Amino acid sequence: MNSRERMELVSRALGKEECSLCIENVQIVNVFTKEILPGRVFIYGGYIADVDYEGNSRCFAKEYVDGRGKFLSPGLIDSHVHIESSMLTPRNFAKAVIPTGTTTIITDPHEIANVLGMLGIEYVLADSEDVPMDYFVLIPSCVPALLGKENSGGIFTPAIIEELLLRDRVLGIGEVMDYIGVMNNSKRMVDIIEVAMKHNKFVQGHAPCVEGNELSAYLCGGPLSCHESQTKEEALERLRKGMWVDAREGSLVQNLREILRGLPDKEHPPLNLTFCSDDKEGYEIITKGHINNSLRIAVEEGMPPVQAIACATLHSAVEVGLRNHGAIAPGYVANCVLFDSLTHFEALSVWYKGVCVAKDGMLLVEPKTAKIATTIEKHNSINIPNLGEKDFLLTTKKEGSVSATIMSFEHESSLIAHKKVFELPVVDGVVQLQHGDSKLNYIAVINRYGTETITVAIVENFHISHGAVASSVGHDCHNITVIYTNPSDALQAVERIKALHGGCVCVQDGEIIDEVPLPIGGLLSPLSPEELHISIEKYNISLSEHFGITHSSPIMRSFFMTLAVIPYIKITDMGLIDVITQEFLSVVDE
Repeated sequence: MNSRERMELVSRALGKEECSLCIENVQIVNVFTKEILPGRVFIYGGYIADVDYEGNSRCFAKEYVDGRGKFLSPGLIDSHVHIESSMLTPRNFAKAVIPTGTTTIITDPHEIANVLGMLGIEYVLADSEDVPMDYFVLIPSCVPALLGKENSGGIFTPAIIEELLLRDRVLGIGEVMDYIGVMNNSKRMVDIIEVAMKHNKFVQGHAPCVEGNELSAYLCGGPLSCHESQTKEEALERLRKGMWVDAREGSLVQNLREILRGLPDKEHPPLNLTFCSDDKEGYEIITKGHINNSLRIAVEEGMPPVQAIACATLHSAVEVGLRNHGAIAPGYVANCVLFDSLTHFEALSVWYKGVCVAKDGMLLVEPKTAKIATTIEKHNSINIPNLGEKDFLLTTKKEGSVSATIMSFEHESSLIAHKKVFELPVVDGVVQLQHGDSKLNYIAVINRYGTETITVAIVENFHISHGAVASSVGHDCHNITVIYTNPSDALQAVERIKALHGGCVCVQDGEIIDEVPLPIGGLLSPLSPEELHISIEKYNISLSEHFGITHSSPIMRSFFMTLAVIPYIKITDMGLIDVITQEFLSVVDE
């Protein structure tokens, strides 16, 4: 607020002038005292002027809304999300989450930044400018995540990051994924973090499997938070060391229940615990909800509803330094949601800055489309050479057999892959997928930014028996990834992605089984949330029925093969990477 707005709000709080809205006959969730109290809320100019618990406020309003005795909560905050994982545009992402009760997100657009560079940030800021929710942005700290180990569509230097940090709605830098670089005091990471510190900005973290002295070192390096806690032991150590734990409930990975089960006292969760979605498909938001789904889970796990709401509101606001968000209190932004109950958390009405923007699951305010966003959406980001089947063969000069380094995932929904070495047969110079009962597939990563770099290797436990599954979504550089059993299907899938200007394609025995076009940066669809939901649901069914990929998010399974900042071995367009040493590994031992 500026001084004029504060003066006007003061006058309304004293009952000297009329407020614009009063939400009355509600049970107010107070996240400060952890109480639920009957009362009414007076709003003016997008802010709360008074909260009347005693029924003796002097405030009066132009409009009164009857809350019918339901529960009025602060609007929900997602403490860490990549909207690109929804495969929706920023404005369409807003359409999906607002009716669920989410009024604020803290998004790190490092996916589209890795594809389009600074243009990607311009796109997110422009397309989220006039949506009826608070769209706060963190500038990606790792574009690319591992410099010199993978090729992307942009490189963010400290100077570029500093320039972007000064934009409106920018709160800090996004997850510092090069945690090895932080612990080794690499000049790149030290300089990037220093830029954020210089401007007193938030530094978001990312530290999978880091513990003990290494975790302490990472925290001393500057990052404040992490969403990668997968076990209760990990989460508890981080909470005890003062790290903000953003408990993740995404589409591919769900950690919230495990984290909650490790809390010493679920009835009084620590301030540094928040809820986030990280990577969540748009169709799942529509069918299961967003942060309100995290509330359901928290209550199921024994956390009192008001404490769960505090984790999803006030805690997240404090984490990133939003002093007037996350609570229903005088001077706070009038972002509120009316829930039917504090077990199901179905949003009846959602107010953004005092305006009702959603009711009974329906959005009431249509987000505007910025001209610059429309222009950027027409850009074709797929630039790959003409390929042949031979490009998808894993070849060797050895005869008979060869030692091959395998990327082996723990299970079908795990992001963590371990290094294994298998002795595999060689036929006519081509390494074969035969090793006892091991479930092996070929995997290829094709650079799509014009460098013509390709890596072919082998992955264990992706679980397809034949065909090819390909995508232009491949965290974080988003080169084209294809997992396959024969090169002809792989080639057809990649060529189809090229024709679509990006997307997901599955092929079997020379036939395209299904596809999801993602022409915006090879990551996003122009479809509405409802239309995209239908398309992805159909694609997931195809992956399940034709390929046997049956876990919670089949389409996302291939997206994380290239995430070279998750232990312990990953693949990029430049080769196999040992994530801990950040050194390349030989695919086959020549």
